[in-house]
Amino acid sequence: MLSDGPIIFQFRDLCKATDNFSALKKVGTTVYRGNLQKTDMAIVVDTRKGAGGDNFAAEIKNLGSIHHANLVRLLGGCINGEQVYLVYDYINGGNLWHYLHSNISPGFSALPTWMSRIQVALEISKGLEYLHHHTHVPTLHKYIKSTNILLDDDLHARIAFFGVAKIRGESRSIKITGTHGYMAPEYLNGGVISPKLDVFAFGVVLLEILSGKKAVSFQASAGANALRKTLLTEVIMSIFEDKDPKCRIRAWIDPVLRDDFPLDCALKAAKLARSCVDPVANRRPDMSNVSMTLLQIQMSSKIWDDKMKNSKDVLTTMLQAR
Repeated sequence: MLSDGPIIFQFRDLCKATDNFSALKKVGTTVYRGNLQKTDMAIVVDTRKGAGGDNFAAEIKNLGSIHHANLVRLLGGCINGEQVYLVYDYINGGNLWHYLHSNISPGFSALPTWMSRIQVALEISKGLEYLHHHTHVPTLHKYIKSTNILLDDDLHARIAFFGVAKIRGESRSIKITGTHGYMAPEYLNGGVISPKLDVFAFGVVLLEILSGKKAVSFQASAGANALRKTLLTEVIMSIFEDKDPKCRIRAWIDPVLRDDFPLDCALKAAKLARSCVDPVANRRPDMSNVSMTLLQIQMSSKIWDDKMKNSKDVLTTMLQAR
């Protein structure tokens, strides 16, 4: 087994772990699955020239000391020539995007209940809150999106690949990098970087969890070969511009849940997501407030869930007594 502390790996060991970075070991665009000393690992390959620099070992030590139940643990890293390798625990369950958007069969979801979705949202927020507010030096993720949220076999959420921006030296860089649909307007327009960047991206992920829809989608439009782009952030803004958003929220929540959710809680969760994706950065909540609000929503949802279970038990007893 590997040691508990962060490791500066030898490149030859990572080659051994991945069969020389075999295509069969590739599990993402720049991510490989490996095994070294009976430890499963996910290895992120970054080809940016000069990434990490002389401070690489110190950064790995700092990032490797960050431990939280909702963060994928950084095991260590390696520099080889112009490439940087970040080594994380391997999480077996898959990513949130797949759980929400894969078309295994119509109406199927591995997150089929309101309670399971609120739990995942809360766990993601707790992981981000820890990075922003409870580490020695506040850490910005910068790449929050549903593909970077991993779920273990028990459907507990863990944020993957924290530290990539820091190793790349992007925590203060104005170079625009990221995934369309998750990037805050102040970053797109002026390269402004702050924790509110992660808050915005979290808001988009929360919208995905609530609606089951993708951050960016395309539909056929009038005109030859024309596609109309829809952003989830625009949809939620439109909903709350309505005089009666409650009715629209009921129709907007993922139909996979079959209308089996507390509408008041869904409305509060949607309002929270709307505040997270506010186009004005200083109007967004910080992640500690987000976690607190989601915890309150979870507690209210649990009361609703218990009542629904009790009602079903009573009905079952009455039917059996006939």
